[in-house]
Amino acid sequence: MEIYSSEQEQVEAIKKWWDENGKQALVALTVVLASVGGYRWWQGHQLAQAEAASLQYQVVLQGMESDPEKASEQARQLLGSYSGSTYAELAELLLAKQAVEGGDLEAAAAHLHSVADNSKHKELQALASVRLARVLLAKGDAAAAKGVLDGLDDALLPALQQEVLGDVLLSQGDRRGARSAYAKALFGYASNPTKRDLMQMKVDDLADAKDAQS
Repeated sequence: MEIYSSEQEQVEAIKKWWDENGKQALVALTVVLASVGGYRWWQGHQLAQAEAASLQYQVVLQGMESDPEKASEQARQLLGSYSGSTYAELAELLLAKQAVEGGDLEAAAAHLHSVADNSKHKELQALASVRLARVLLAKGDAAAAKGVLDGLDDALLPALQQEVLGDVLLSQGDRRGARSAYAKALFGYASNPTKRDLMQMKVDDLADAKDAQS
């Protein structure tokens, strides 16, 4: 690094550097400030969008009990306004549940497919997939339901996956496989007395399958 012998030399050096590089420095500084400001604006915009989506989802959630038809319309509006957001995916799960209750399994499958195929959250993907398997089984397509379950990560919703797998295998006549799946679900539901008791009943109902296996 050059060492200046006097204060005047330092001043002259600064002037010379400014003449040669000052404009470029200003441009660079302007770009940096604009980038920082733009990023902060983007962060603020994202936060505002998330808060608005959250509020609209809460309205939908509350309305599903008091006015399901209106809530469904609000849920579809949420999908249009905040497509791709977590709240849009949660709204699709609500719409799927409502469709199942209304007997529209095709609509339910469409909503669940959307979340299972596009969500960035593994837990939501898994939940939508397990529910989709239930819907496919209800439609009479046990093979497709099993295909959905086979593609899931066993670590995400192990008890629920095994419960639905047991239902699928039982519908296919595989009593041994169904009993094994129910037994795994029973273990996974150790902290859920209601589900545990239900799984115990299903396991007991297939006691002959264990005897046949042994």
